[in-house]
Amino acid sequence: MKIAIIGAGFSGLAAAWDLVRSGHQVTIFERADKPGGLASGFTRQNWDWSLDEHYHHLFASDWAMRDWLGELGLADQVQLLDVQTKSLINGQKYQLDSPLSLLKLPVLGFIDKIRVAMVLAFFKLLPNGQWLERFTTEQFLSRTMGEKAYRILWQPLMEGKFGDLSSQINLAWFWARIKARTKLLGYPNGGFQNLIGLISDRLIKSGVKIVLSASVINIVRDRGHWQVKYQLAAKLKQTEYDQVLVTGSDQILSRLVPTLPATYTKNIGQLKMLAAITLVLELDSPFFDDGTYWLSVCESNWPLLSIVEHTNLTGQKHYGGHALLYVGKYLSQDHKFLSQTADQILEEYRPFLEKLQPDFTSHLLHQWVFSSKFAQPVVRRNHSLVLPDFTTPFLGLYWCSMQHVYPWDRGTNYAVKAGRQVAGLMIKQKYDAAK
Repeated sequence: MKIAIIGAGFSGLAAAWDLVRSGHQVTIFERADKPGGLASGFTRQNWDWSLDEHYHHLFASDWAMRDWLGELGLADQVQLLDVQTKSLINGQKYQLDSPLSLLKLPVLGFIDKIRVAMVLAFFKLLPNGQWLERFTTEQFLSRTMGEKAYRILWQPLMEGKFGDLSSQINLAWFWARIKARTKLLGYPNGGFQNLIGLISDRLIKSGVKIVLSASVINIVRDRGHWQVKYQLAAKLKQTEYDQVLVTGSDQILSRLVPTLPATYTKNIGQLKMLAAITLVLELDSPFFDDGTYWLSVCESNWPLLSIVEHTNLTGQKHYGGHALLYVGKYLSQDHKFLSQTADQILEEYRPFLEKLQPDFTSHLLHQWVFSSKFAQPVVRRNHSLVLPDFTTPFLGLYWCSMQHVYPWDRGTNYAVKAGRQVAGLMIKQKYDAAK
């Protein structure tokens, strides 16, 4: 079969690998001038490694990614590292990455700590927590861990991520975050963009065609085949395919395939997504003086959610000896931050960052801002009942998006897993049709 994949993010790349190995002709269309999607990165003249536009890392439990890289012969490209992760509570940084560090936390009483530890242990040991979607995170944690523990440890993070929707988020999502996390974190040599380049090379050598700077205009079913119309180098082109996989948001799918039934587009259009904005700062000295890699901001009314010193994971030597800092935030898709410059965002964040490092601006060399309107699914109670399938109402048209990784949270590991799952369905359709 001839198969078109729209989007060269990790889902599209992973699907292409399985499809081409099954004997199919695969073409990936990517609107950007490089593959990678939300994992894309950029470089500067004095850097040896690329820097991700939005912060990324892997966990030791990310088997979908590790297995796939092993098949590609790239398993040695990811190193597991032990880093410091902390939480900012009442203006103080506390390490909260082990049972011992939790027991040392001074802002909670002993009984509260035991309750928190028991609930977290339950989540870690629970093999499948999707059934927890019948509860909300807020209600369950408040009752099991206690109101005080929830208010101090989790409420600021939930509100920082989901805003006014935080009380509606289901517990299966929270379980998955606790279940998957490990103290050891992985990061690819050269950055994610370098890893994506190596993966793309493997795919091309296997027969996959990757067309960059190609803007797909529409996808239409005609006489048993799919016609993909796209613009490349200012020229309109059209190619025929047996199957098409669209990776991306529901809005992208609905725009590219305007003939989809109205009931279907209405249903998938009800799936709510949040945007993300990431401010990146380059400094001539470290921001954190204690080697902290990840700081979760458990403070009410802070306009930021996390502060991540990337070079405390990778080392500064790969980036001209400079420190690189991410400041992350999720927000509504109409938030004013999405239309602001890096300078404007920095001014919004400056008073809060100065509470942690008063003179950081005297060490500031450059700043950038990156955003995405489709960065975080909103998962309410019983979300599985509204979860879309990989299949669509049209034979041979498939959809794989961030929505499809549920109950797991957004991340490259689950993008790979989803991409390979949908590829399996596409291969099975060809097999069933041939019987």
